[in-house]
Amino acid sequence: MATIGLLLVLTLTHGWKSRQLDLVLAYPQADIEGMIFMCLPKGFELDGRSYKLSQPLLIKQILQAMGFNSRTKLKDIPSLSSKIIHRDLDRVTHDTPREYRRVLGQLNFLKKSTRPDIAYAVHQCTRFVASPKSSLKQVMLRTGRYLMKTRDRGMIMKTKGASLELCCDEDFCSNCNPDMVHVDKSTSKYRNGSIVMFAGYLLTCASQLQTETALSTTEAEFIALSEGLRTTIPIMKLIDELRERNV
Repeated sequence: MATIGLLLVLTLTHGWKSRQLDLVLAYPQADIEGMIFMCLPKGFELDGRSYKLSQPLLIKQILQAMGFNSRTKLKDIPSLSSKIIHRDLDRVTHDTPREYRRVLGQLNFLKKSTRPDIAYAVHQCTRFVASPKSSLKQVMLRTGRYLMKTRDRGMIMKTKGASLELCCDEDFCSNCNPDMVHVDKSTSKYRNGSIVMFAGYLLTCASQLQTETALSTTEAEFIALSEGLRTTIPIMKLIDELRERNV
């Protein structure tokens, strides 16, 4: 997604016309006897100076899977940052774990594509996807109520300058729960938050736990920077390659 976003930004900046060639077999089991034409999907708007990217149809599918209707109570934020989700040992297992994972996969795709504002909430739900509890369903439903209120929102691609920026940070033991350490070692992990922007447009974002246990905030900051650069450096190399080819 970062590569596609970068190319769209360059297209917008230089006024290029874009084409997409998909080499994956879309119809592996059927013969195509004629030409197939496609139009821009609903939610993609172009005015010559900016792109607006949104996925209202995907959000509609998610809300239908959650069983929402016009009487559903809406939420202003996707999740409560003050309420950390830990491994739930007391609640019963989700009655339809397969359906939970399917909807979570849709939320994850939506987060990576056009709705980075739900990154934290989605990561909270994916941590225990192997054995989801009924309490996680409530977290997911809250995210759905937020999407229902903001279903028409998306990302506006409007370039400003031509700089590549990485912004990252970590929290300080906000996930810590001494009562759960014996069953969930991840409670001792710090959480990273990072975004990579090019020309003022968000290419990628992440909200995740660190893979190592830091012994100080300084060490945690270096880990956050290191993980952020793992995404940024390949983008830098791609930009350098484009410049070498006079793009």
